[in-house]
Amino acid sequence: MDQDRGYNNYYSSRNSRQYEESSNWRRGNVNWDSQWPTDRYSNSDYYGYTRSDTPFNNYNQSSARYEEDYSRNSYELDPRTMEFDRLVELLHPKFMSEYLNKILTFLKSNNTEICFPHIAPYKEAFLVRIASDHKNLECPAFDETCQNISRSIRDFLYKNSKLFVWSHSYESGKITKNTADTASSPNVILKSSSSDAIDKDSKHKQSRLKKKQIELVSTDFKIQAMKTILDFIKDDSRSLLQYPDLSEVQANFLYTLLSCYDKPEDGAEKSLLLTPLVEALKIYSLKYQFRINKDTNDEDCRFITLEKTLKGKSSENNFNDSLKSPSPSIMDYQDLDDWNTDVENSDATDHRSDGVPDFGGKLNKNQRKLRYLFDQVTTDFKMTVLQKSLDYIEDNSRSSVQFLNLTIHESRFLKCLNSFPLSKKSYFLIEKQCVPLIMKLRRVLEP
Repeated sequence: MDQDRGYNNYYSSRNSRQYEESSNWRRGNVNWDSQWPTDRYSNSDYYGYTRSDTPFNNYNQSSARYEEDYSRNSYELDPRTMEFDRLVELLHPKFMSEYLNKILTFLKSNNTEICFPHIAPYKEAFLVRIASDHKNLECPAFDETCQNISRSIRDFLYKNSKLFVWSHSYESGKITKNTADTASSPNVILKSSSSDAIDKDSKHKQSRLKKKQIELVSTDFKIQAMKTILDFIKDDSRSLLQYPDLSEVQANFLYTLLSCYDKPEDGAEKSLLLTPLVEALKIYSLKYQFRINKDTNDEDCRFITLEKTLKGKSSENNFNDSLKSPSPSIMDYQDLDDWNTDVENSDATDHRSDGVPDFGGKLNKNQRKLRYLFDQVTTDFKMTVLQKSLDYIEDNSRSSVQFLNLTIHESRFLKCLNSFPLSKKSYFLIEKQCVPLIMKLRRVLEP
């Protein structure tokens, strides 16, 4: 009954009396004895009836007729079923622009939830129907402001179509962004008011998905992986373990197992089979720092790399990283900020006479940092690193390259080398004999 009462807000002025009568007739709120005259009737309509259509002699006929009108009009006024253009016309433009702007801001943010508390049914229907059918964002009944915001939402959803998936429940105005798991895409979900129940159901589905993926991994592979990783963990002479040519399921299994061993609720395996490995990882994590990496080679085969370094020992003494950066054109100066004082107190100048080409201009702050860094590394080391890096990049059979027992400055040089060859101004920061190797690296790394 409350819902029927709420729909009275949509009545148009043209049919307001008819809708009011039919609604009251349905609810039984009309007192016929007190509202209908008993002496005579005028020729004009009284509450929708003519003089001949009194409730006393035509009760059944009028009841059936207005019940039918009520059903038809209620369907037309139901925000869940009415034409979306009509629903937009009934809503205030300020409300629509405010809610559309909130949704756009939410999608672009890192927030995980946005709530619309105490939302009315017709406003909820507006949100749900947008989430159900993105074509409603192209509604011509929108004013100019709403059209601009809707266009921005459509563009954002199109650009992120592989990241965001919309689903909804028609009981509340709460919108939530959930990350299913490591291998899944984030979801934008219009949830019901029973959010806790939906969260539990989502977690249950994720758990079943992980369990199903684990079941696809053979027992022989699990046993072999357990033995190999255990031997690696206990062997102090080894610092790197690689698993090449893995299937996607095997790679996901190993990655989840090794990265979530200290989180039982997120672990990939709780069976007795892998308990010794999980316990060993927990124990040896007190001594070693483990790093896990998952990547794909040129043949689209997955491989897992596990590295361990002694805690308390500088991680720069055991550098292991691919020189193919996802964004090689971006120079990373974060580590260079730690030694501003050294640069300011050094003898690094804008012009050099020790075999380094002169750029012919004043060095900026970052260039001075790089020049100071390169001055701390010998020419032989630079030549060796450049040649070794070039050989590694050109060899498709190798998945990694190692540089061991490095000094702090040598390690920093390697980190900067990640994007250094792609800079056209890099040649004046390094010795002339290194320039040909830099040029070769640049030709190989350029897209």
